[in-house]
Amino acid sequence: MVFTTGGSLQTATDTLTEQAQKILFTFRKYLHRFVNISLDHVFELFDKLIKPILLYGSEIWGVVKRPSIERVHTLFIKSCLGVKVFTQNDFVYCELGRLEIRYVFICHN
Repeated sequence: MVFTTGGSLQTATDTLTEQAQKILFTFRKYLHRFVNISLDHVFELFDKLIKPILLYGSEIWGVVKRPSIERVHTLFIKSCLGVKVFTQNDFVYCELGRLEIRYVFICHN
């Protein structure tokens, strides 16, 4: 975790976002090798490989909405569905039966 002298956790969440995006880039590169993989399996892999990076230290920074972290999740979902970036987030979450990451954190803790 990255802590600042002012006590802001924005730097910490920004760092987690950057780390998750690096791993996500590699994940997508390898994902193209599996042409017949289902969306359920893709999101299961995301939940096991990427989400722990995004939620690292979330016990400290809590369930406050962190747009940078949710943006990684949302953009990945939209790219998997092949929809435009400007597609409504609610529609995309509903289509896949997924929740925002902060709600998943609440449910599991």
